[in-house]
Amino acid sequence: MDEVSDRGDKGGKYAFSITLAEEFLNEMSRSGIGDGFSAAEVVHTLELPMMGPMELKVGLTITEVTFQMREEDQGRLHATVRAEGAVQVLGEVPMQPLPGAAHLRAEVLVAPHVELREDGSFAAVLDLVNCEMLSVTLERIAGVETTSIMQEQLGQLLISTIGGDLFQGLAAAMGTVGLELDSAVGSLLHMLGCSVGVANLEVLDGHLLLGIHGVDDLDGHARHVSGTGEAVSVTVASGVFPPLFQLLASGALGVDLPFEADFRSEHKQLSGRIRNTRLVEHPLIPDLRPGLHYSVVPRLLGEFLELVATEVWVELPFVPAPINRLSRLLGGAASLAPLKVRVPSTMTIPLHPELGTSMVVRISRVATVAEGITLTLESCTSA
Repeated sequence: MDEVSDRGDKGGKYAFSITLAEEFLNEMSRSGIGDGFSAAEVVHTLELPMMGPMELKVGLTITEVTFQMREEDQGRLHATVRAEGAVQVLGEVPMQPLPGAAHLRAEVLVAPHVELREDGSFAAVLDLVNCEMLSVTLERIAGVETTSIMQEQLGQLLISTIGGDLFQGLAAAMGTVGLELDSAVGSLLHMLGCSVGVANLEVLDGHLLLGIHGVDDLDGHARHVSGTGEAVSVTVASGVFPPLFQLLASGALGVDLPFEADFRSEHKQLSGRIRNTRLVEHPLIPDLRPGLHYSVVPRLLGEFLELVATEVWVELPFVPAPINRLSRLLGGAASLAPLKVRVPSTMTIPLHPELGTSMVVRISRVATVAEGITLTLESCTSA
């Protein structure tokens, strides 16, 4: 069972927190790369004795990227990158110095970076430019026997001359890899209570903790959840839901609604109150607005996530307390009626628009936790 953890809670409250398992990230990588994608071509100049400069061009296709999450790497991910490509000697008559495509493996340490910027843009990327190269290995050459002495000799020559520069040049050409969204998305995150700045990231053994900071007056706190296994857990602070409700309702109706919504998470249920917007804000004028109270229980049922109303009642101002108690008692009858909303528990996440790759995930668990809600997502591919 998932447990709330204070690990990774640094520098104030979070609007969103994510606990990402190593295997889930690798499944995203496998699904996103698919059959492979072409990277930038790298040209390297060699200085050969008695021959002068010679230019080599290598065009690589990335075929696999896997990650290891280890606390000892100090906030960086240990990435293993496999690529294949042809090596060509440039000149008046281009030559192929190898009998087939070279299959390379590089080990690097790369830092993840997540930030909501002042201009409203949002980035969740891997900084390849400043990655630390650990090693480059020639695993094989197409058309050459695995045990051939020729492969070993060619491999030593290739790696000693252009190995490090090859992947450093490739990294520089690719810059950063990940998700970069424009100000429209950033504005949405601002409205939901996220604050500008760099998100808190902590890499532990087997999983990564990510916390997106909330504004100072945000209700609730999205704490990290431990025990995610091979999945990813996303916790949302309770204060995110009132503006989210306003956005969804306004989007559905096409106009801004003159209502205020309160929201709180309690033991196994979500509760809140909806009231009309106050016309006059003054401390000497009493608040005479009625409120519509509700309680909802989220649950998974087959292929759907259900929100089931357990009570709906109206609170009236300046009436005897027994009247509001009676209203709440009658509102409890909502649990006997089929007041529910269903949404699919599976969704498709686009990963690489140019390749058309995506990943199907499903909600495997939903729980109300202290000051928020946690959703656990699993890959349908690996399930």
